[in-house]
Amino acid sequence: MPKVIVPVGFDSGPVWPLEPADQPTCYEVLLGDGSLQLTEDAYLVWATAMLDRQAHAEVRFNRADLLKLTTGDERIPDPEVMIEKLLNSKILVEYDPDDPARFLQDYKLHLLAEGSGNTKEHPDTFRLSRRGEVVLELYHDAYAMLRGMPYVSSMSVEIQTYSKALPTDGTFTLDELSVMFARAVPSIVATRCGYLQPS
Repeated sequence: MPKVIVPVGFDSGPVWPLEPADQPTCYEVLLGDGSLQLTEDAYLVWATAMLDRQAHAEVRFNRADLLKLTTGDERIPDPEVMIEKLLNSKILVEYDPDDPARFLQDYKLHLLAEGSGNTKEHPDTFRLSRRGEVVLELYHDAYAMLRGMPYVSSMSVEIQTYSKALPTDGTFTLDELSVMFARAVPSIVATRCGYLQPS
């Protein structure tokens, strides 16, 4: 499967100077224990990586899609070069959702959404909401793993912990759980239900 691309870091938004100005000084993304001050074009490319929620839900949003969405925007002089810079700066990450071991080890996931439980009509899926609006539904196992993500050093650790707690017969293997969660990450990030940080 082709690699998908997702943004890493917490969006801190534009930073305006104290004195009147026509443009922000920079745009800030919190990464690890520090922050990156991005130019407008870098920030626009980074933020655009979250726009196509349908492609993220279908686990198919890749570098070519990001390039297509950012090409033609006069505020971004060279989208291809900027995408490469952001990948090198580690605030964009590419990974194979069907072979996600390294990705799951290298990143942790922080939650930004409220859990809204399941419903009588669909007891096998659990909902995530923002400001009271349901924005994402996850299969029970993916949701159960997501709940533990804020308390561990990497996504991989929580998936392993969850796997060990399952009955030995008739359940998902560790590899299957890893793929399941890795395939959910793009939607979690694109809907702003969570954000990635380096582990």
